[in-house]
Amino acid sequence: MGATESRSLKDEITTISESKGGGVDPNLKALHSLKVAGALLPGHSSPESGLKEILLGQSSPSQTSVENLSLDATATAELFSLYHEWQKENATKLCKRQEDLGYRIEAVEELALKLFQRLGHSASVMRTTASHLDQVGKLRSDVKDMKQILETTLHEYNSLCKNIHDNGPEFLKPSAKPFSASDFDNSPFQQ
Repeated sequence: MGATESRSLKDEITTISESKGGGVDPNLKALHSLKVAGALLPGHSSPESGLKEILLGQSSPSQTSVENLSLDATATAELFSLYHEWQKENATKLCKRQEDLGYRIEAVEELALKLFQRLGHSASVMRTTASHLDQVGKLRSDVKDMKQILETTLHEYNSLCKNIHDNGPEFLKPSAKPFSASDFDNSPFQQ
């Protein structure tokens, strides 16, 4: 099984020459436009010296002096200036981001403080409302008791008026008028 798999697998390199839009791929165009730069190390112009020898500072057999491995001063200055500009750009971007984050944090803190104040106010209103509702419950029971007392008093008054009408003296009969349901409907206390 392993032999058949190794025969069927092939190493292929595919290149992209055109994009789907019909034109040349912009990445490929950028790669073709690249040019080979000059040597940074003036003593290493020979093609047989590799990157490893340059980075490690090893000399090839054709070059024996260590002084040839030093970088050109102008190239070094350019590299440092580019690095310095890049650091400045990153520092300014970072400062702007920190300022934005600082403003956002302040806004969130102010909003949280306002929400906390509103929560405290809402809790206070809820406590007051609960207290009032508790008092309403007590008032309801008091009103209910007073209503029962009033009903019994009116019932006794009506029975007394009826008794005066039936058995009372004549001078009291015109003033003894029992209450009716219509008298309660016209009362100013009914709402």
